[in-house]
Amino acid sequence: MERRKKVDVMIPPGFFDAIAPVLATGEEAYLLSPLLYDLTGFPETDVFYGTREVMIAYLKDFQDACKKYGVKLHTHIGKGMMHCWGAMEFVPEAKAVRQEYFSALGRKPQSDRLKRRVSEPGRQAESDALQMQKLAGLTETEVTEIARQIADTFYDYRYHEDDAGLIKYISSREDMFTYMNAIVRAAYKSGVLYTTSDRHEGFLVLSGEGTDSIGFMDGIRMILAEKQALGGFRKMKEFISACFCDGGSIETRMRKAKRKFLRIEMLAVRPEYQRQGYMRKMLEYTYRLAESRGVPVILDTDDRDKASRYEHLGMKLDRIRTCDDKFHMYDLIRENALPER
Repeated sequence: MERRKKVDVMIPPGFFDAIAPVLATGEEAYLLSPLLYDLTGFPETDVFYGTREVMIAYLKDFQDACKKYGVKLHTHIGKGMMHCWGAMEFVPEAKAVRQEYFSALGRKPQSDRLKRRVSEPGRQAESDALQMQKLAGLTETEVTEIARQIADTFYDYRYHEDDAGLIKYISSREDMFTYMNAIVRAAYKSGVLYTTSDRHEGFLVLSGEGTDSIGFMDGIRMILAEKQALGGFRKMKEFISACFCDGGSIETRMRKAKRKFLRIEMLAVRPEYQRQGYMRKMLEYTYRLAESRGVPVILDTDDRDKASRYEHLGMKLDRIRTCDDKFHMYDLIRENALPER
């Protein structure tokens, strides 16, 4: 590590000594490195290193540990690259290696439980029918077009007479686009934006157990765009306070209870494809994903009619929060038969 500290522009060796007490202490110290625990039963694994990063010093030891415990390991080396180079949009080599990331993430799980589920009679056809596409490799123009489609879908929605919903706080079509564009771009860059097919009939954003999280800078851009769409920090604060009113969102309460979950952050079906089963398809995909992880599905929505549709398709209304005049939040949950791990 010391030999490479002058060429790794991201992390100096001393960083690890400083961060270790923050990440884990005492009995949890083994979590600081995969070399400190038994790898028996560990799944097929891909590791990505740059030749100029200090952590490549551990590669030989990790390869030996995988060999010892029978772990199938794929090693990817970026010549002349530093730590986390694949995540840097301004590095030309990053775009190419991200395709390797996607290939690794798309590899079928090898657990016996998942194998059994797919091999059961009728399961393969059902599994194929429920597949969604994770959006990747799009141009800026294509991402903008998707954001516009989603924004128009939300802006043109006709709310129940008791609910003003998001339109109460975002009154113009262009502001709605500003708001949704930030969410869509953050979700896309973080790998959590899905669509139903190449025709883009519907879109789905997921968070929680087993999903990637929104990157720091993308989160900052999203907050600034939301501030603009809502008309300033004061109005944004009012909107956030309304969304978390009356004891907090279902996500807040799940976290307080220390329960894992899969959360639907956004689900939208374009108007020309509505009432054709795409909402059901996206929900069933999410249910199967949550079932494989042994966690419930949660979401909240801002309209009574939307909540009723979710109930019809398998969700259970947990509670209704009255947050402002004609602004309600409907918390929904779908528990799974499989226990949480």
